[in-house]
Amino acid sequence: MFVASEGNDHIALVRYGPGGARVERDRKIGTNPTELVGPHGIYVSPDGKWYYVTTAHGAPNGALWKFSAETGEQVGRVELGRFPATLQVSPDGHYAWVVNFNLYGDMVPSSVSVVYTGDMLEVRRIPTCVMPHGSRLSPDGRHQYSACMMNDELVEIAADSLAVSRHFMLKPGAERGMSGPPAAMAIAKPGGPHSDAPGGGGGHDMAPPKAADVG
Repeated sequence: MFVASEGNDHIALVRYGPGGARVERDRKIGTNPTELVGPHGIYVSPDGKWYYVTTAHGAPNGALWKFSAETGEQVGRVELGRFPATLQVSPDGHYAWVVNFNLYGDMVPSSVSVVYTGDMLEVRRIPTCVMPHGSRLSPDGRHQYSACMMNDELVEIAADSLAVSRHFMLKPGAERGMSGPPAAMAIAKPGGPHSDAPGGGGGHDMAPPKAADVG
């Protein structure tokens, strides 16, 4: 099992056996020894050959890293949005889906990054909602889901179009599903000054959530 330690930038391979657990391998992750990058999400490819780690901190953006599961050698890295967090790799191993949580940024819609793992290339950054978190794919890999931490919503992205296909309101007593992106994204001005996604999601048209809508 691979374990990411966000507080000290270490990735450990932990083995379990008859005698209990032991750390078989440990490595440091980052580009600057004096600044923490905060490894957050970690996921092993379906074939077990690679593992991927998101690092939340950057200047200002974080990144997705690719390592050999056998040797621990770094084989790739790509910069993503602000505070990349949860990730999942598609069943065929070709794409990593990463939510850009944007924990420390303005309360504006953020995005989900889709990375082609072969070349570690971000092929699309899809605007979704405020503070998307959790990244889960359907078993067939055709849809990706992430929760909106500040909007009581769940967003569905279609893998074939790389666009938001539906969103679901989760507020108790008002649960329902609707086609297309959340209303906040539909009215956001493309390319706004605080947008985390190229060409969309400025967010200044979006009112902050009311106290009764959160929690």
